[in-house]
Amino acid sequence: MNKKLYVGNLPYTVTSDDLRKFFADAGTVIDAVVIAFKDTGRSKGFGFVEMETEDMAKMAIEKFNGADMSGRKVIVSEARAQENPVSGATPAASPVSAVAEPVEVKEESPKAEKPAKATKKVAKEEIKEEVKAEE
Repeated sequence: MNKKLYVGNLPYTVTSDDLRKFFADAGTVIDAVVIAFKDTGRSKGFGFVEMETEDMAKMAIEKFNGADMSGRKVIVSEARAQENPVSGATPAASPVSAVAEPVEVKEESPKAEKPAKATKKVAKEEIKEEVKAEE
């Protein structure tokens, strides 16, 4: 198990220090960060906490997953490395995420053009003629 935890559904007023203090009851917190928008500095409502040991991380998940934090039930789970599905590179700004599985991106083939109405009409007439010829 990873020692880094994903913490979701955070109140938007929670700071990284608040997150660190909240998780201190489960053991030694190495790092705690609330992810914010670059342009506004406003919280995105999730963050990451790194615990000292895997046992402490497990204890934090058991203790805090679904726990109330300022009126919101937080989600705590093991953090996983995020992979960029397009290039396969890990983004520098956000090294981990709670993404369950990488998403495969498929290239779309150009859409086939629909036949013009006149072409459909001609095709229908040809079919009618074939049916009459068979009778």
